[in-house]
Amino acid sequence: MPNIAELTKRYIAGHPEVRECLAMDMVNYSKLARRIAREIRARKIPAVVVACRRYASSIRKGKREETGIELLKKSEKRIIMAKNQARLTFVMSEKSLQKVLSSLRA
Repeated sequence: MPNIAELTKRYIAGHPEVRECLAMDMVNYSKLARRIAREIRARKIPAVVVACRRYASSIRKGKREETGIELLKKSEKRIIMAKNQARLTFVMSEKSLQKVLSSLRA
């Protein structure tokens, strides 16, 4: 059975907006920990706070993963105009496309 740190890490990994706020140090850790504890059904809120802080620290130390919007900005773009309609085409690798789609779904 996974421990509180693993469950907390999974929760944050599944919520890119939370991960992004942690990376930018824009989080009230106690409030976030209460929310995560409720979701993962953990009773030890201080343990969730510590797990959040450690995970945030590791995010800031490591290379931040690019968001879907950042990947779209870097991709090759083409605009096609036809009969009052515009079509914007992005050319990118299959790996980048998967990241973009997963971040846009979240």
